[in-house]
Amino acid sequence: MANVSGITESPVLSKPLAKPEATTTATLADDDGRVRGWPLLARLMSEMPSLETYSRFRELNVKNLLYYQVELARLERELVNFERKDAIQLGTPGKYAERADLMIIGFHDGPDSEVNEQWKVVLKIRELLSQYSKTSNCSHYLVDVSEF
Repeated sequence: MANVSGITESPVLSKPLAKPEATTTATLADDDGRVRGWPLLARLMSEMPSLETYSRFRELNVKNLLYYQVELARLERELVNFERKDAIQLGTPGKYAERADLMIIGFHDGPDSEVNEQWKVVLKIRELLSQYSKTSNCSHYLVDVSEF
């Protein structure tokens, strides 16, 4: 915050900070030689945990989860299409619906591109679902400092 004299006051420190044009060593550091700004704030927060406040980026976390959901929904539709194609070509319920091990073995051992594409979708779903689950579980533990 700027006061009438034009000196900026730190929200954490009671001492006013020097104007940007005053760049001597004495004005850039505190009494212990710590550089003012983020370095000094970090030191103070480490010494006085009650000062620790972190943004939980709530809106960004929600958007991130929604983007994961969109990606997962698209991949789920893609997987369902592969499963339907398998069922139509080979009869209900389909070779890979009954024997997923054949899809995995085919992916590793054979050149069958349909198997490769379907298994790649499964692996991508697994990766995204794991990230989504970790992100959604972690978001419950973040503390919103505005609630205090």
